[in-house]
Amino acid sequence: MHEPSDNIYASFKLFMESSQRHRITEMSAGVNWAKTPECVRQMLHFEIAHDLSYRNYGRSLGGKILTDIIEYCERIDARSKRSVRSALTNGATDGAHCLMSYLLDSEHITEESVVAMVGMAFPVYSSLMNRLGLDYVEIYDDQTIVPELDMLFDTFERVCPAIIILALPHNPSGVMQDIDYYRAIMDWASEHGAFIFVDRVCLMPWDDVTELSRVFHPHVADNRCFIIDSPSKSNSLAGIRLGLVLMGEAHIEGFEKEIRCRSLNPAVFGSSTFALCRLGNLCFHHGPEPARRVSRFMRRYVHAVYRQYPSDFVPPDVDCEELIQTFVADYCKEVAILRKRVAINQASIVDVLGGISDRAIILDGGFNVLVSSDKMKAANEVSDQEALAKRHGVCVLTQRCFQSDQQHSKTYFLRLSLSIPEEGFRKALEVIRDYFDAA
Repeated sequence: MHEPSDNIYASFKLFMESSQRHRITEMSAGVNWAKTPECVRQMLHFEIAHDLSYRNYGRSLGGKILTDIIEYCERIDARSKRSVRSALTNGATDGAHCLMSYLLDSEHITEESVVAMVGMAFPVYSSLMNRLGLDYVEIYDDQTIVPELDMLFDTFERVCPAIIILALPHNPSGVMQDIDYYRAIMDWASEHGAFIFVDRVCLMPWDDVTELSRVFHPHVADNRCFIIDSPSKSNSLAGIRLGLVLMGEAHIEGFEKEIRCRSLNPAVFGSSTFALCRLGNLCFHHGPEPARRVSRFMRRYVHAVYRQYPSDFVPPDVDCEELIQTFVADYCKEVAILRKRVAINQASIVDVLGGISDRAIILDGGFNVLVSSDKMKAANEVSDQEALAKRHGVCVLTQRCFQSDQQHSKTYFLRLSLSIPEEGFRKALEVIRDYFDAA
């Protein structure tokens, strides 16, 4: 039996081979295929033009001004006076691997520890835990994917997890539960001494999770919760390996040593842009005042940074306040445009595939949804995927890419990602509908 990650990469190979025959439509993109916002591309150019990536040593967690901005954004979004610490990593997967290695090395967990995933999930965690030799348990319900609390707690009591992983929103389904659901899980973890990983990689800038942040933030500050994130999906920057881990003060020194052991120096290129994107996310929900505060601070700070450079490097001749506030304003406009696209594509799925779907098509957050049908027979899962790609140029990821144990499944689901251009997206949906109508 292949691991789900093997099936995903076999699917990507199939898609690439299909593209040699005809143009394909990536309906289940491994990344967010929306174009990188223009203001983000311009800021990346600014980093290069003004040597912001020159100094890449001295602090393995990342440039302090940048981690300060990220920590400020987290605190303001959670409406908390308590600070948390942040570390930049070479992508979210690297962050998760660093985190697990640190927890094992520091004996916060052992090789006998159990890791529980809430719902079946994108297989990066199953692959990681299998590689580390840890017991990994996915807790899910065939119909709801993300289990109800009774089922969840029954399993927790049986397997006694040392780590509980929450994908926010759930990937592949796009489901998010209510506040009380997550609060109950955090309370159980606190009572039983379990750590919580919150994976926010598929969260999009317009997803308003301020209330959820207020649930998680105290547990991060208390050293019991870690938040893993990256701009790969939210800002279409998968090609720049950047990630983020938030944690409490007690863990930051050990985590920095783990980064130093792996890569010596921090992730640098793109990190300034990443910090401003986090500021843009905050302002999208809370208004422009956070950008004004950060820009005033940066105006004082930027000249101090260049004192560390050789004398022929000079600070950029720009108004920091205007630069940051203009970036944030443009960023918020482009976020709104992509939000509209995702909403249109979600409506198209309901319109085109709602008639064959045997479950509600839910998008509580992020940009992925599940569609399943009694016409999607488990026995035909591989052949259906190949036929759609090779004959029609429609490329989809199916259930075997996310779930290793399917012996009892009679049907399968598709994960559909909503961020590609609307017209091509709808045409591909019609191909999928017609294919299964003819089955």
